[in-house]
Amino acid sequence: MTVITSPGPDGWLALAKDQLKYGHRREAESVLFQGVRLFPQYADNWQLLAHLSVDLNKHSQGLFAAWQANSLAESVEMQSVFAHCLSRVAITAHDAQLQSAVARAVAETWGPPAELAEQASKLLKHDPLIQPHLNAATDKPLTETEIQALNDHALLNPLLQSAPICDLALERFLTQVRKTLLLNPALAERAAQLTASLAQQCFINEYIYPVSAEENTARHALTPAETLLIEACYQPLHQSAAAASWLKTAKPDNDPLQAVFTQQITEPQEEAKLAAAMPSLTPINDQVSQAVQAMYEESPYPRWVRIPKHSSPQPLNDFLSNAFPLSGFTTLDTPAPLQVLIAGGGTGQHPIHTARRFTDTQIQVIDLSRHSLGYAQRKTRALGLNHLQFAQADILQIGQLNQRFDLIESVGVLHHMANPWAGWEALLSRLKPNGLMKLGFYSQIARQDINQLRDFIKAQGFANDPDAIRACRQHLIEHSQAQHVEDIFLMRDFYSTSACRDLLFHVQEHQMTLPEINAFLQSHGLRFIGFETDATTLSTYHNAFPDDPAATNLCNWHQYEQQHPKTFISMYQFWVQKTA
Repeated sequence: MTVITSPGPDGWLALAKDQLKYGHRREAESVLFQGVRLFPQYADNWQLLAHLSVDLNKHSQGLFAAWQANSLAESVEMQSVFAHCLSRVAITAHDAQLQSAVARAVAETWGPPAELAEQASKLLKHDPLIQPHLNAATDKPLTETEIQALNDHALLNPLLQSAPICDLALERFLTQVRKTLLLNPALAERAAQLTASLAQQCFINEYIYPVSAEENTARHALTPAETLLIEACYQPLHQSAAAASWLKTAKPDNDPLQAVFTQQITEPQEEAKLAAAMPSLTPINDQVSQAVQAMYEESPYPRWVRIPKHSSPQPLNDFLSNAFPLSGFTTLDTPAPLQVLIAGGGTGQHPIHTARRFTDTQIQVIDLSRHSLGYAQRKTRALGLNHLQFAQADILQIGQLNQRFDLIESVGVLHHMANPWAGWEALLSRLKPNGLMKLGFYSQIARQDINQLRDFIKAQGFANDPDAIRACRQHLIEHSQAQHVEDIFLMRDFYSTSACRDLLFHVQEHQMTLPEINAFLQSHGLRFIGFETDATTLSTYHNAFPDDPAATNLCNWHQYEQQHPKTFISMYQFWVQKTA
């Protein structure tokens, strides 16, 4: 054991590390408590306490420790720990200090924006300014004083700018705020920051909020001078004739309209140019592929704004060794850079995540939709990621490529093909020996409720165009008890138009079972490495199947899923390796 020779902070840190070396986590925690009490300005003790708190599932404690550590010595690592802990704490009351901290985390994207938005929304629902307006029966305009307070709100504005707000009560509130601003143009001008932030939120969620007849009448009565920011809350500026006049008027960089103009005019123009110049690697002849392409050209999915700050990337072999230490995968022994194919890159979140996750990669991204790829390419350029190449292609035709890959990732893609198994086989033809694949498929068991809801939507005759999707969505909200659809309100994809279309109105979707996946693996020489899932699920699985420490037995997992049918409500996401 380390002997503390001085009462300095390093001694407490050394003793805590010694306790951890011998597996004494509680003793280390006690030592760190004394260290931070005696030396509250020493960041290293706070940092270790934050990590230890996560290991002990003491997330409120970890949240505070990470905040203290970051306040003393800012680091992406502590900001990430703060976001991790925040997503796991219960928020049951107004907390001004926490709200201030979360406002900064949201504004600077310390963690996944959707997770930050979920907790930030809970804080807003307890905010004394907002809470009185959340009753569904309340439909009164906000006062000028309230609007001005919202205009200066430290959390609401960055939240509106960062991700869809996925909460029905806040959606009703924001719909009422928008109406208040529309009916009082002078007030909207005085509260320009709020109006601009709300316009950005509406663009992000693709104008999912319902519009009343009174609002439509008021919109047409606006004068050109009053129109721009308010109109941006109802339709994107690149579709508005009023935006043309603004182009001729110089605006200061800090004008709230500038951010809206960039979001709704400049960036869409850039995406259109990139999409038009996108190379095509294969023809798209399959009828289902053409239908899916048309859907994503009209509704690129998902529309995202920010991604978290990232820690240092690591070699793929190291990642798999840490994530699946008992899987027995064969390490790759190929010269750098690692050749990676992202099959179905969409709007870029997945390719960017992979590019920042692994070192020494050269990444080819393909997708059916030029519009989606234009969005993805704009985002990667903004992040300075120069080792990604984008091209339009159909997975079914991927055999035309001469290149083979060390890693192929295709998540949430193959199940939208006419024959997902044929698509998987096509990708396998481009995989090197011992090559790795990360895949994602919808679970038939997990999506039973969604299937019932789709049957209801189809019986009601709702189309899948944006206006019909909004109308159907309002019908579900207004008749939730009658239709037993409450669970759908908990799904983030319900809160933007393209995501709702992807969730409930997709033109082609298959759902898989683990026995089917297992049979494919066995017949195609693929070794299952493991699911990407949360620690709680893995712990519960290990308790149920202690004889499978690697958690790679898909027969066991099938039993587990039958007992826990919502386990893979998002998707099966897993890794496999080619053994032949």
